[in-house]
Amino acid sequence: MTYLALRLWIGTCTAFIIGFMLLLLVSNTHEPWAFLVVVPATFIAALPALLLLILLLAIHTPPVGFKGIGVLWLYGFVTAIIYSFVAITIVDTWNNSKILPIVAICIGSPTTAYTISLFGLCAPAVQQHCFPSKQNNTYGEAFQFWWQQLQQATQLSPTSEHTSIITIQNQPVMHTQQNNKLLLKAAITAVLILAMLIPSAFIMNLVQERQELQANIVKEISNKWSQPQTIVGPYIILPFERPIKNNKGVISKQPDYAIVLPDNLTVNGSIVPEQRSRSIYHVLLYRTQLQLAGSFVPHLPEGVSPDWVLWDQVTLCVGFSDYRGISSKPQIMWKQQQISLQAGVLKSSLAENGVSSRIPLSSADIGTSIGFTLPLQMKGSTGLYFSPLAANAQYRLQSTWPNPSFMGNTLPNSIPNDLSKGFDVQWQFNEANLPFTTLLRPDQINPSSYTFGVNLIQPADQYGKTLRSVKYAILVIGLSFALFFIVEVLQCKPIHPVQYVLIGIALSVFYTLLLSMSEFMAFNMAYAIAGAATTLLISWYTYTHFKKIGTASVFAIALSLLYTFIFILIQLEDTALLIGSIGLFIIVAAAMYLSRKIEWYGSKTSSAITEENTM
Repeated sequence: MTYLALRLWIGTCTAFIIGFMLLLLVSNTHEPWAFLVVVPATFIAALPALLLLILLLAIHTPPVGFKGIGVLWLYGFVTAIIYSFVAITIVDTWNNSKILPIVAICIGSPTTAYTISLFGLCAPAVQQHCFPSKQNNTYGEAFQFWWQQLQQATQLSPTSEHTSIITIQNQPVMHTQQNNKLLLKAAITAVLILAMLIPSAFIMNLVQERQELQANIVKEISNKWSQPQTIVGPYIILPFERPIKNNKGVISKQPDYAIVLPDNLTVNGSIVPEQRSRSIYHVLLYRTQLQLAGSFVPHLPEGVSPDWVLWDQVTLCVGFSDYRGISSKPQIMWKQQQISLQAGVLKSSLAENGVSSRIPLSSADIGTSIGFTLPLQMKGSTGLYFSPLAANAQYRLQSTWPNPSFMGNTLPNSIPNDLSKGFDVQWQFNEANLPFTTLLRPDQINPSSYTFGVNLIQPADQYGKTLRSVKYAILVIGLSFALFFIVEVLQCKPIHPVQYVLIGIALSVFYTLLLSMSEFMAFNMAYAIAGAATTLLISWYTYTHFKKIGTASVFAIALSLLYTFIFILIQLEDTALLIGSIGLFIIVAAAMYLSRKIEWYGSKTSSAITEENTM
C-alpha cells in the first residue's frame, strides 16, 4: 500500500508542476527562480498528502475493480478539501507576494486540486492493484487503457423496452451497467462544462487587456492635450503683517493673509466636443469658452488694521487643474484696466495651479463693490468642473454633446428629458446653501468638497458589455451542453466528449468574435453577427451528427433564444436581476419538461426484473 500511495503522490505532484509552469507562462511571470523552486517546493508541500494517503490506505485497502478506483477518488477528494483550507490561509497570510497567491489559488480550488489528483490514478501501480489482469508498465499504456475504458463507458447503445427485458432475463446486471454509463456520461458532461470555463477566463482577461489598452491611449492623448479641468475662483489674496510684541518689548511683524471671495459671480460657458483617433480607438476631448463676471466687496479680518495690509502685493488668482488647458492668454478687466494674468498661484491658497496677477487695491476700496470680467478659452478632456466660491453664484453650461453626466454634490436646477441635441443647464448658489463667507482664513475650506460639473460620456462601451457577456458564459455553455445531453439520451445517439469540447470551443469563440468586431462596429451589430455565426455553426454540426433537420432546428432556436436572453440582460441595469431570475425559471422548467421521459434509474427495467423473478 505504501508503494501505491507513493505512485499516486508522484503522479499528482508531476501533474501539478506541469500545470503550474503553464500557468506561469500564461500569466507572463518570468522569474527564473520560480521554475527552480517549484519542483522541490511541490514535493515538500505534498508530503502531508503522502502521509495522509498512506494512513488512509492502511486503514482501508481499496477493493479490486472500479470500486477501488472510486475509493481512491474519494481519498483524493478528501485530500483536496484539506489542501483547500490550507491554501486559503496562505492567501490571507502572504497576500503581498507575487508567486505564493498563484500557488495558493491553484491548490485552493477544490475542483482544480481534485482534478490534479486524478492524474495520479493513471499510475501503472493503481491499475495493477485495481485490475490485476491488466498489467501496464508505463504511463503511456496506462493512459491508453483509461481512454479505452472511458470510450466504452460513454457509449449509450440504443435499446427498446422489449429488447432490454429479454437481455435482463439472460443477464440481470445489464440494466445496472446501462444506468452506470448514463450517470458516468452525465458526470463527464458536467466536468466538461467546468473545463470549458477555462477559455472563458482567458477571454475575460483578453477583454480587460483591451480595455486597459484603450484607457492607456485615452490617458496618453489626454496628457498631451489637457486633463479634466476644475476652475476655482476668482479670489483675492490679501496679505498683511501682524505686529507682535515679545517679552522684551520688541515688536516683530508676523506675515499672514486673508482670502476674499466674490460677492457675486456669473459664469456662462459653452463646450465644443472634439474627437481624436489613435488606431482603432476614439478619444473625446473638448474646447470651452467661459465668460466670468461679478464683483468683489473687500473686507478685512476682525482686528486687522488697514495699515497692516501690504496693498502693493494684493493678488487676484484663478485656479486651474492643468496649465496646458489654457488656449489663450487670460486677461481680466479690473477697475477699467486690462490686466494680464501670469502662471502661478500662492501654493497655500485654494488652488495649487492657476494664474494670478497683482491688482490695484487700497484702503479706500474697503466695503465698496468692484466689478470685473474675465473671458477664458480653455481645453480639456472627460469633464469640466467648478468650485462655487462666492456669496452668490450662477453657472450656465451648454453643449451639443448628447451624452452628459452631471457630477458633484449639486445637480443642475433642471435637466431636460431630451438630450439628443445637447444640453443647456444652470446651477445657482447663495449664502444660505454655502457654509462659508466671503472672507476666509488660510486653509479654512477645501474647494474640492463643493466641486460640481459635467462629464462628457462616450456612449460606446463595448468592452463593458462584452465583459458582462463573458460573465454569462457558464449559463450559455452549461445550458447548451445540457440540451445536447438530453437530446442524445432521448435519441439514443451518443455524442463523444471530443464533440462536446468542439461545441464548447465554438461557444467560446463567440466572445472573441464579439470582442474583435465590436471594436470596428456598433456593439449591437457585432453581437448579432457573432451570435448568428455561432448558432449556424453549431446547428450545422448538430445536423451532421443526428442527421435530422428537426433536431438541428431545435438547437438553432434554443441558441437564438439564449443569445437573445443574454443580450437583453446586458442591456438592462435596474431590472436585470428580475428579468434574469424569470428567464432562469423558464429555462429550468423547460429542462425539467424535456427530461421528464428519461428513465435515470431504469424504473421500467427494474419492474420487469421483479415480474420475472416472481414468475
